[in-house]
Amino acid sequence: MFTQEQKVTQRTKSTLLIEGEAELTYYEHAFDMLRSAALSPDDSLAFRQQTIDSIAQEEELNE
Repeated sequence: MFTQEQKVTQRTKSTLLIEGEAELTYYEHAFDMLRSAALSPDDSLAFRQQTIDSIAQEEELNE
């Protein structure tokens, strides 16, 4: 199917064929950076709740 140096990743609207060690390392690094910047599930829920509360409070002030 694919050689050891070829990897395939699904994107939202297309497929990307990654060839070669340097390109694979680039995408691994980019993914690691995104993952390290992501909130934990609990922090994500808290952030969303804070945002909802903030919007609701702003709407109350504008009424």
